[in-house]
Amino acid sequence: LGKRGLTLAQLRTLFRDMEAACNRDEWDSDICWDKFTVKDFETHWAKGTHQGVKSYSAEFADSGAHTADFLVTVAYATRMKDLMASIEWHAEARQLSESSVYWAWFCSLSPNEIRREFELGRHPTRIVLPMDRDEHDSELLGVVMVIDKSATSLLRPNPVQELYDVMTNNEDMLVDIACATGILS
Repeated sequence: LGKRGLTLAQLRTLFRDMEAACNRDEWDSDICWDKFTVKDFETHWAKGTHQGVKSYSAEFADSGAHTADFLVTVAYATRMKDLMASIEWHAEARQLSESSVYWAWFCSLSPNEIRREFELGRHPTRIVLPMDRDEHDSELLGVVMVIDKSATSLLRPNPVQELYDVMTNNEDMLVDIACATGILS
């Protein structure tokens, strides 16, 4: 499960496809790209209500295992448009290639896998983010915390916990805070 990150190139393709689906009103007229959130992604895209989800999943699964370079931590209410803009800022600031790999629970795991992690008493990010120094077999370079206009990520327990875990247990990891208009590294 930890090898299911998406390359920057794959993320760009995914986000273009999502924007096109929203513009075609594939779900309902209330869902437009400017308002499409991580929650909407899980509800409409990841659960398979999008007509192209099978080819999307198969294409990325067939492209081989991708060990994460960066964990993306983000609040459910964040707009996908802002999330991708933040990732673009991050990639530019770090001068990353198209093959750089990002791991985010909502697009690296299926809804059933996410539910199973919670049933086992773990947050899905534990798959790639070590909980303590002794557990550090991860190849993760760092964490990208995406913050929207309302700073929702700073108000939600999971993104804050992930950031705390990195800062207390993995001090050699990079911590980057990104938003749709820039980045703090």
